[in-house]
Formats: sequence, C-alpha cells, structure tokens
Amino acid sequence: MKIIKTGIIFLFILACTVSCGKNESGNHTDIKGNNDEEIRNSTEENDDIRISGKVITVSHNADGIADFTVLTKENSVCRFTPGSLSENAVASGQEVTVTVDGKISGADPLQAVAKTVDITAEFNVIPTDIQVYTIYGITASKVAEALTSSGFNFYRFKSYDECLEFLQVNDLYAEFTKTVGNTDISALTDTYFAENDLGLFVMNSAENKGNELNGVFHREDGLYLSITRNSENTVLVNTKFDAFLLPLSKDITFEKGYVLTESYLNPNLGEDQNKKNGE
Repeated sequence: MKIIKTGIIFLFILACTVSCGKNESGNHTDIKGNNDEEIRNSTEENDDIRISGKVITVSHNADGIADFTVLTKENSVCRFTPGSLSENAVASGQEVTVTVDGKISGADPLQAVAKTVDITAEFNVIPTDIQVYTIYGITASKVAEALTSSGFNFYRFKSYDECLEFLQVNDLYAEFTKTVGNTDISALTDTYFAENDLGLFVMNSAENKGNELNGVFHREDGLYLSITRNSENTVLVNTKFDAFLLPLSKDITFEKGYVLTESYLNPNLGEDQNKKNGE
C-alpha cells in the first residue's frame, strides 16, 4: 500500500494553459501574449516590438547561443534566435526586455529574432536545501496534451486525496504504477500531508543525458528548479516526461514554480562527418 501511495504523487501533472494579451507604450509595442491580429497591426505600423519576461531556457551550440525562450507574466512563451547577440547575452532566470528584429511569428511558442536584450533583473539566488526525488522516462499521452510550450508544469498538492484523484481522473494510475511502482520515494501518507505539501515539476524529457538536476532555488516570486540538458535536438513537446518530486514545508510560500534550463546541443554523428568532409 505504501508503494501505491508513493506512486500517486508523481504524475498529477498535466494541465496548464497559455493566456494571451498585449500592451502598447510610447513608440513601442510590448507583446505579452499570442494575439496574431494585434501583432500583425503593430508590425505594419513599423513600431518596435518588445517582449518582457523571464528567461526560462537558453540553448547553446558550438557557435554560442542557438536560441533562448522567454516566459511573460501572462504565461505566453516566445522563442528567440539570437541574431548578432553575444554568447553571454542572456542566462536562464534573468528578467529581460527583448526588442524584436522584424516581425513575430504567431506560432506556439511565438518565434522571433532578437535585436537587443536589456537585462532588467539578474537571478542571484543561493540554492536551498530541499530534497528532490526524480523519475525519468514517464510515458502517458495525456501529459502531452497538458504541457504547454514552456515545456514544464508545476503542481503543489496539499493532501493524499488530491494526488489520488488527479491520477484517476486523468487515467494515469496504471501507467504510473507500471513506471515507478518499485521506486521507494518516501512514505507519502495522510500523516505526511498533515505536516508537508508535495511539489511536483514535470517536464519534457530529452535523449542522451537528458535533464540533470543542478539545484532548487526559492524566493517569494517562485520556486525554481535548475536543469542542465544535453541533447542532439531542441526539445519542445514530446511524449516522454521527467518528474521531480519535492517535499515542501507548509510554511514555505511562493507564487509559482519554474524550470530553468541551460541546454547544450550536441552535434550528431552525421553533422560531425559532414564537417570533416568540408560539406
């Protein structure tokens, strides 16, 4: 029964939607959502377009920054290619305002080229001592439906019944038991929840070394899970997921949960061979 109760906690992760909106200020247009008509109108008027938010992913390749992703306060996501920005132009966790070079593609996530980046707040936080338990390679179709273009979701459960209900409603109980039934995380019982909450990050998985935990950071605006990812491909939304479970004191307060990812894109064997051949 302990294993079953342990299991109920992991895969309750599947539901987060992206909201949209936009504000104009002076001669600039600040995009804080995914409204295609408003984006089209602003670019036709030749206004500078700016997107403000938190850098949640920075992808690196042999040439420097391959791309970076910004999450706005309204939970819209924009993926930037760096243009002529320097290798150290941005880092995950920073608050930035990005001026767009040209237009924005109204996809999900939004796509744009960065002309300039203004860093409005650095991410200078000391890691906190919170135990993290991990489960890699979870497969469940409904997780893919729930994860947004940010590539992660966070949930905070305050009772065992919440975890159990979530798994049952989303048809995840059997898949979860099959995947992690033999993993002894901790005795997650009603007694546990009387003193603690359970935090859970679920994110898209990656091949190769996948998602390697760097640490947990806590401040009033959020709980941050820092990840290093090594992969041959940029991972957006896929069908395998990694879960990170955090026992949380009921006294710990924060607004949201974020995953900060520094991603390193490794060339595949075909690319290496082409370079050797001068192609």
